[in-house]
Amino acid sequence: MNAVNIEYVDKLYPVFTKPKRIKIIVGGRGSTKSTGVADLVDVRVSNGELWCCAREHQNSIEESVHRTLLDEISRVGLTGFDDTKTGITHTSGGRVFYRGLSRNITSLKSTYPVLMDYG
Repeated sequence: MNAVNIEYVDKLYPVFTKPKRIKIIVGGRGSTKSTGVADLVDVRVSNGELWCCAREHQNSIEESVHRTLLDEISRVGLTGFDDTKTGITHTSGGRVFYRGLSRNITSLKSTYPVLMDYG
């Protein structure tokens, strides 16, 4: 795999560098939260990690960050990804899946790490 250099706005560095199991990012529109986090998730998935992207209310993959993740994979030039009906997989074994939390938050009890999307 080719090395990828991704630059983030300064305000996102603490989120990406502090070792926390659950990370929640809050901010205004246009603050690069979505694309910055999508880049991080895509790179981590390409290294074999499992990521759950969750929203309070989510009834379908169309209501998730799925499109943003795919757009960033393409923009950054990452390879080895496959768009599936329920998420995104990578040849490394990494995977992204999506969940809505309002109906069954206990289903994520042992899932690590979790990305919360309040968009």
